[in-house]
Amino acid sequence: MIKALFLLLVIGFVSFTPQVFAQESETQELFQEANEHFVNGEYKEAIQIYDNILEIVPNNFSTLKMKGVALSNLAQDENLINYHTDSLEQFYTIIQYNQNDVLALTGLG
Repeated sequence: MIKALFLLLVIGFVSFTPQVFAQESETQELFQEANEHFVNGEYKEAIQIYDNILEIVPNNFSTLKMKGVALSNLAQDENLINYHTDSLEQFYTIIQYNQNDVLALTGLG
């Protein structure tokens, strides 16, 4: 139930987010490709692409949020604590810059 609610929140976030990057179109295409993997439940693939984006644009909040949610979902699917810990790190990074970020606060529990 929580996973489904969290997924709906993320999909809504992605759907209504304005242009995510002012970077090259390649970065935008990568973000869109990662989100397609995310929506299809292919979290490992999405995380790899989010990592590539973060190498280009460190601390991009949209990418950090999506990576955090993907890690959280992967932790639930595979019941692995290290993914959950990584997820919390992503959300904590966001909270350091924006203490009122709803998605990050939800991700932290």
